[in-house]
Amino acid sequence: MKIPLPERLFMKDQGLERKMVMGGVDVNATERKREKGKRKQLEDKRIKRKMVRTDDAAAHAQSMELLELNTMSSS
Repeated sequence: MKIPLPERLFMKDQGLERKMVMGGVDVNATERKREKGKRKQLEDKRIKRKMVRTDDAAAHAQSMELLELNTMSSS
């Protein structure tokens, strides 16, 4: 797992003399993570919709083929 440099430095400091103190929430990093998660969810939804459309198209083509075969065999 990749640990960001500021966090690594903090963890290293906590094991030694403890010169640093814990601060507030890193708003920028939190927002970047949130946006990355949103993009991932949207991409997953797009892929899922595309798969459904592909499945629907294949099912439609198959039913049309069966209909055509039934029409030909009844003639």
